[in-house]
Amino acid sequence: EGGHVQAPIGGNRQRDGTVLKVGTPDSLEGLKLTDYKGLGGKEKIEKLPDPFKMVEKELKPFSDSIKELVSTDQPVLSMAAKHFFEKRHGKRFRPTIVQLMAKAVAAATPEDGADQITTEQAANQGIGGVQWEWSGASDVQIEGGVVTPGNHQGSEVWRKQAQLGQIVEMIHVASLIHDDVLDEADTRRGGEAVHKLYSNKVAVLAGDYLVARASVLLARLENTAVVQIMATALESLWNSTQAS
Repeated sequence: EGGHVQAPIGGNRQRDGTVLKVGTPDSLEGLKLTDYKGLGGKEKIEKLPDPFKMVEKELKPFSDSIKELVSTDQPVLSMAAKHFFEKRHGKRFRPTIVQLMAKAVAAATPEDGADQITTEQAANQGIGGVQWEWSGASDVQIEGGVVTPGNHQGSEVWRKQAQLGQIVEMIHVASLIHDDVLDEADTRRGGEAVHKLYSNKVAVLAGDYLVARASVLLARLENTAVVQIMATALESLWNSTQAS
C-alpha cells in the first residue's frame, strides 16, 4: 500500500548459474534441507554456517543499547519494560534475521537496472539511471552511493538497520507480555511472567509502552516503505492477538 509501483525485474540479477556475479563460487548450490538429520536426510545440520555466530559482533551491544532505548521516568514501568532485555532476552532471533539480511544485501554491489525499465516508468518513478533505487530499495545516502562490505559497518545505513532489529524485538516482547496476561501464563522463558512479577495493569502498560516507543523509533528511521511494512505487520500481529 502506498508508494510507487516498482518496475518488474528479471529474477535474481546477482546470480548466473552456479557462480555469483561478484565472482564468489556458490558453495550452497544444490543444497536441500531434506538432506539433513531431522528433515529426512543423514547430513549433520552443524555442517551449515551458524547464523547467530555470523552476526555475533553486530549483536554484542544489543542488550545495553535496547535497555537505554526503553528507559522511562516511571521506575516500575521501566523495570517491567526492561525485564526481557536484561534477564530473559532469549535468542534474539528477529534481530539476527535483520542483521543477516543487512549483511546479505551489502555483500554484492547492485547492478545498473536502467536497461530493465522504460522511459515512461523512469519519469513516473523519478528514476534517473541510478543503480538500485529502481528495484524498490531505499535511496541511501552513503559514500560512493552504493552499500558495499567495505563501507557498510559503522555507516548510517548500518546504524538504522541495527535499530530496526531493536524495534522488531521490542514489538515482539510487547506481544509476549500481552499474550501472557491473556493466557494467564505463570512463566515465560524460564522465569516468572511480567504480570506475575508486578500486576496485570503494569504488564499491559509495559507492553503498550514498548509498542509506543518502537513506533517513535520507527518513525525516526525516516523510511516510508519500512514504516508501511512494519505498520501492516503490527496491525496483523494485534489482530491475531485479539482473535486468540
